[in-house]
Amino acid sequence: MLSSKAQSYFHRLETSFFGRWIVNYKVSFLVIILVILYGLYVAFTIPKESSPDVKFGIVSVTTVYPGANPVDIDDVVTSKIEDEIKDLDGIDKIESTSSLGVSSVVITLDNGVDVANFINDTRNAVETISFPDEVKDPSVVEISTANEILFQMILYGSKDTFSMNHLRSLANDFKDDVKGKGGIVDVGIDASFTSNGNGGAFGGGGGAGSDFDVQVQLNPTILESYGLTVGQVVGQIRAYNQNLPLGNYKLGDLRYDYRIDNEIKSLSDLNEIPITFQGGSTKLSELSSVVRHYKNNNITYGGTFDSANNHAISLTIYKKSRSNVFNDSADARKIIDETLQSIAYDGLEYAYTTDLADIIIDDYTSLGWNGITSVILVFLITMIFIGFRQSLIATLAMPISFFITFMVLNYLGMTMNFMVNFSLILSFGMGIDTVIVFIESARENMKKGYNPTSAILITMHTYARPNIITSLINIVVFIPMLVLPGIVGKFLSFIPITLFATLLASLLLALTVNGALFAKFNKKLDYYYNDDEHDESLAIMSEEEKEILYAERAGKEQITTNSAPWFERKIDDLREYYVSTLRFLLKYPFWRKISIFLPVGLVIASLVILAPSIGFKLFPSGDNPSIMFETTAREGTDVTKMTQIMSGVDTILAQIPEIKSYTIDISNTISNIAVELVKKEERKRDSFEIQAFIEKELSYLSEQGYKFEGKVQAGGPPTGKAVGIKIIATDKSYLNELNSVAQDFENYLLAMTGTLNVTNSSTESPGQFSFQFDKDVLARYGLTPSDLQNEIYGAINGIKAGTMMVDEKERDIVIKVSSFTEDVSPELLYNLIISTRSGPVRLSDVATVSTDPALTNVTRLDGDIVISVESDLQQGLQPTDYQPLLEQFAQEYDYPTGISYKAGGENEENAELIQGAMIAFVVALFMTFVLLVYMFNSFTKPAIVLYSIFTALLGVNIGLWITGNPYSMAFAIGFISLIGVIVNTAIFLVDRINENTKKGVGLVESIIEAGQARFKPIIISTLTTILGIGSSVTQDEFYAGLGYTVIFGLLFSSLITLVAVPMLYYSVFRDKDPGDQRSIFIRIKEKLYGWLHLIQQKIKSQ
Repeated sequence: MLSSKAQSYFHRLETSFFGRWIVNYKVSFLVIILVILYGLYVAFTIPKESSPDVKFGIVSVTTVYPGANPVDIDDVVTSKIEDEIKDLDGIDKIESTSSLGVSSVVITLDNGVDVANFINDTRNAVETISFPDEVKDPSVVEISTANEILFQMILYGSKDTFSMNHLRSLANDFKDDVKGKGGIVDVGIDASFTSNGNGGAFGGGGGAGSDFDVQVQLNPTILESYGLTVGQVVGQIRAYNQNLPLGNYKLGDLRYDYRIDNEIKSLSDLNEIPITFQGGSTKLSELSSVVRHYKNNNITYGGTFDSANNHAISLTIYKKSRSNVFNDSADARKIIDETLQSIAYDGLEYAYTTDLADIIIDDYTSLGWNGITSVILVFLITMIFIGFRQSLIATLAMPISFFITFMVLNYLGMTMNFMVNFSLILSFGMGIDTVIVFIESARENMKKGYNPTSAILITMHTYARPNIITSLINIVVFIPMLVLPGIVGKFLSFIPITLFATLLASLLLALTVNGALFAKFNKKLDYYYNDDEHDESLAIMSEEEKEILYAERAGKEQITTNSAPWFERKIDDLREYYVSTLRFLLKYPFWRKISIFLPVGLVIASLVILAPSIGFKLFPSGDNPSIMFETTAREGTDVTKMTQIMSGVDTILAQIPEIKSYTIDISNTISNIAVELVKKEERKRDSFEIQAFIEKELSYLSEQGYKFEGKVQAGGPPTGKAVGIKIIATDKSYLNELNSVAQDFENYLLAMTGTLNVTNSSTESPGQFSFQFDKDVLARYGLTPSDLQNEIYGAINGIKAGTMMVDEKERDIVIKVSSFTEDVSPELLYNLIISTRSGPVRLSDVATVSTDPALTNVTRLDGDIVISVESDLQQGLQPTDYQPLLEQFAQEYDYPTGISYKAGGENEENAELIQGAMIAFVVALFMTFVLLVYMFNSFTKPAIVLYSIFTALLGVNIGLWITGNPYSMAFAIGFISLIGVIVNTAIFLVDRINENTKKGVGLVESIIEAGQARFKPIIISTLTTILGIGSSVTQDEFYAGLGYTVIFGLLFSSLITLVAVPMLYYSVFRDKDPGDQRSIFIRIKEKLYGWLHLIQQKIKSQ
């Protein structure tokens, strides 16, 4: 019979918040069932995407000025937009590019800025700007991830059978046939795949997916014979293409609308418009031909393995937002397959390229197998060390924690994506440790003689507080990641959100329902251990705990650890060896100091010797299935010439068996090859080997003088090129010098061994023809430049004469002289006859022409003109080895007046992110220290715990060096997570020593008992965490960087925690009297006071 004091103590345990979950176990079981059932439902229904829906906080302003050169675009469009918006609130930086006919201004916003309001403010500001009449209205849009893409595909057919126009028409017909069916919300016809130059016969097909104008191409000879100008024809077409509402009037008892309907409704209406001239009239069809003019003149070839000589067009299939990607993908494929089997598409082939459903299925298959593998390994480890029933309870906790995480993510409106999956893998090892602490300790209590309920209640009482603190540390170390800057920072913010949910869920489960599972699924043992080890632990028990223990031992057989199973005896032998090591180190000061300072010295040595060779790469490249190649000819090379250059490339690609599909998009100057490979499991070569093979097969392009380069597309958030430099000029007067300096830096990078894909953001174009009016001649005609400019511009670029409906979409009607639809020479313009109030004037009579140099684009950063010179690196090379050399060259370069430089490249582009990550790490350490100070009410003991974090760097450096993984963002995330795991291990050891000494136990024996008690849990925690995350290291390079950081860091830190931390604790708090925990600083102060007192006494005696 228990005493009233013991009964009261036990009643307090049962009625505590945590105890109620154990006593009222039926409620706990109902909660578990509810979480599992609802969690399974959410797991299947929560939207699944490849990447998270990230709001980048970036706004783009795009303005088209047809025909304008980059310098003119910069003058009359870009600079005006920048000046107008630069004072708006919330802008972080403004970047702009002025290229031929297009101005692009990209605004990056500060964190927290309301993007919708900023877009409205930007539109209002831009609307106040006065542009030339020919400038199109600026488009202001937000840039963000597009998560409504279902998959991408290509339609292709023999180029002898399917012209690009024909293929485009079929693509538009296909879009009309499938849109709105089988989960297909829309079909995008990729602009880069709509080709065919300037025209072709009008008729057939069309549709919203191909952007074209209705172009009326006037015959200049006929036009001149009738004495007509382009402007006169435009005016007459506009006059026949107007609607005018007349009002609503009463007729009898009803009111009717009246209007004049004079709108062009068909091509025949357009052709029949009468064009009058002096002395007669004629139909428009007699003066011109009407064609579709596609706004992109690219030509595309494409196909699959063993398929070449095909024209191709790319399609993007869209789904509803937050819909089920798996159902939509299956339904969409069924509809597409059925549609393309119809006779209308006879002879047309198709291939699915990027199918997000397949990617997501592969991701979750990998995640599932990794999860199953981790659970099995954790189950086996805990079963070996603790027991079968206890292992079941521990391993059941993490899947239930994941179910709770799914519920939280679904409630927050988030989706499952690769960042969430990464976080789940990361949280597995951290979360399981929380549960195992309780399960292992409760099992040890049972072996002492407690019944299951008492064992778990006392464990909750003992370990709830330190476990809550360690879980909070695991959470707070990731809080700074919520506010990392930049696009990558926004991607990474999904990690802490997921971790918070999972770790809190595992903590709540460990403190509540897991206790009920332990109490009810563990049978009461009919024996208990009674030997020196367990007798030592009795010394730190309270009197109430001892009384309960002795009462529950009644009727049980007393045995020693020699009767334990073989494996458990071996663990005990290992533990005894560990204890003897502790006693040895505690006895001999020299070896004790070696155990403390040797890890510190080795860490410093690893930072000096190993760290430089480890290198740094923010996001390492992996064996991804997408490879891009770019062929660049001399600036100004047209599509026809580029097509000749790329002839035969498709035949070479079609012979590579690992290729799933390919497209060759040919445009002016540049040709892009996109290669999609089959899955890794289906090929023997990795993507880098295939890239090298293709580069070798197409090396003749480089030999012919063309720039040819390839790159395996990186996974993860977007980043820039590995190394680079920015050459800066304060204004356009230094453009020539700026371009010359950039060329020198480009040559320097090209000469470096190991660089790939060297680019210069602005190069010289073939030049520009500048026409200057003769003011005296103009004066004789009574003219000004403005009388002629619009007519010249309209003749070359066309003049909009209105709109009409074609293929259910409103199209511009553009009037243009046919002689300016192909090559345009200065001589052609010289012979242009312009109608003026003084009569017809030939341009050659009033103007002269000269040839001037010109740039392909003008790029600005916060107002300064910038040229970026950048390069990728060969696989395995690190930016940290090359960027310093480039910056040294930049420092030693002799710059002309007005020119300066700024470091670029991947690391510099993400300098704010890297700096933010470093600050996050420091903040994480500080927050950890604050929580530890709160827990221990001491500064010294938290410093001892942080010692184990610092020394973990030794294992991390060795691990990264051995495995060939660089420092990276994955390393940073892994080390931050490692902080929580290490602190968790060290806290329980230090806290145990602390509690022992508070009960009056001598410091040496307190350390020995704590080591004995925590040896097995630390081994179990280390193994389960390593195995929990270890199965993911082969998934890709990002997971490898994270996994090896945690694995090697935890291995070394666990050893250091077991040995060096107790020695450091002893060195700081040792004293003659047992239990004296005075700080080493206090003892030093006392000794100094003692010495000062002795000196004073000697002085007085003299």
